[in-house]
Parts: sequence; structure tokens; C-alpha cells
Amino acid sequence: MNWLCPKCKSKLKDLKCQKCNFEAKIQDNIFDFTFDLSRQELAEDLYRQKQKLDTQEILAKKSGTIGYFLRNIKDKLQVRGKILDIGAGYCWLSGLLSRNAKVDEVWSADVSMEALKIGQKIAELRDYEISGYVRIKADFLPFPNHYFDNVVSSAFLHHVQNVPSVLSEIKRVIKPGGVYCAFLEPASSLLFKPIYKLKTKKAKKDHLGVQESIYTFREWKNFFKKYQASFTLIPPEHEKWYSLWKFFKTFNLTRFLFFSNILIKVKF
Repeated sequence: MNWLCPKCKSKLKDLKCQKCNFEAKIQDNIFDFTFDLSRQELAEDLYRQKQKLDTQEILAKKSGTIGYFLRNIKDKLQVRGKILDIGAGYCWLSGLLSRNAKVDEVWSADVSMEALKIGQKIAELRDYEISGYVRIKADFLPFPNHYFDNVVSSAFLHHVQNVPSVLSEIKRVIKPGGVYCAFLEPASSLLFKPIYKLKTKKAKKDHLGVQESIYTFREWKNFFKKYQASFTLIPPEHEKWYSLWKFFKTFNLTRFLFFSNILIKVKF
């Protein structure tokens, strides 16, 4: 990988920037390109340290999400070549995509060192072939221009502080004509948003300062208005909401009265 300085985008030599003096580190085979981490970014590690879950507990906890992905998302993704999984967390998505015969490389990137360490253990346990693990700030990526064929993310964008800035960096690292796929992003109707805000308040308490945002369908579209994007409504992850979701979708009222997960595809 021909790394770039996340700050000034100059080429790094031996992980050092000759222009701005930034220096990346390697810890436990994880490349660390972070700097000046915010309280919210640091909270990602604190949250996982507080959980104190071992690998088997995490796999059990993630089994529902993985099952949801396999049922509702997998067949809708068309990935190939070099893949970046941004906001990879425990790297389960990277691992599953690494088994795709059309995929050559999969890089797992996240701001949480703790999550990436656990992701390594899961990859070893499941025999995933992940190309590399990179600790990053989402709006300061160290990857070269136009390197990836696809960028993917799961439950990521509603945790970042500046969505447009992150999208700009994703556009930079993806090849022309490449596709970014984001899923497990909650989208609410304007009427349902106050109820959803109550849910995010609880999540913020549980997650020790991790960013939790809820956007309406219109707000999501506004983030992507200058890109070629499509939005697919996906059933909520929790089955208790499925019957209501199906009812509203039958009458094409979900966007106006309810909430949904959305799959976002952006062609750059």
C-alpha cells in the first residue's frame, strides 16, 4: 500500500511524512494513522473496554446482525476487486466479503483500536483473509487516490460527526465508477423522529459518548444530493417492528409515518 499522510496527503516514506512530520505507528499488526482524537472518537475504545467481552461473547452478540445481513443485504451488494470496509468495528463484514471469489483485497478500517484487535481474533477463528487492519479518522484517510473498487460500511454513517466530509474522503479513495454501499443506517419519518430520539438518548448513555444520530429520509437524501445515489428501504433489524414496517410499506407510507433501515448505494 502506498500510504498517504492523512493530514496533508503527501506520500509517506517509512510511515513518516516529510512535509508535515506526521508519523504513523504499527501496534499489534494494526496500522495507526490517527491524530488529535476527539472525545467522541476516544469513546469508541472506552465503550469496548467497559464491555469486557471476549471473542465468543462478541460473536454471539453479532450473530443476529450477521444473520440480518445474510437475509436482507448480501444479495443486494455487488462487490469486486479491492474493498475498503470503513467503520469496520469487529470486522465481521470484512471477513464475510473476503470469502467472495470476486474480491481480491479487503481492508478493515476503524477509529477503535480495541475493535480492530478483536476483529483480528475473529478473523483467525473464522479463517477470514483480511488484507490489513487500519486505525483511521474517517474524514482523514491514509489510502491513495482511486485505490478501491468498492467501499462498504455497516451502521457507520450515523455515528460520524461530519457526514459530508467523510463522503468526500470516500470519493477520493474509490475508483471512478466505483460504488460505495452503506447499510444498517436508520432513517426516520419526520413524525417518528421524536420517538426515535428517545431511543438514541438511551444508546448514548449505554455507549459512553459515542455519536448517535437519527436522520430523516429527507436528511439522508440531502447528504447525497451531489452524488449519484439510490436508497432501498430494508426491514428494521428487530422483528417486533417488522409487521408494522410491512404494513406501512404496503401503502408506501414508510417515509412519511414510520422508520426503516436503508441501503444506500453511491456511484462515484
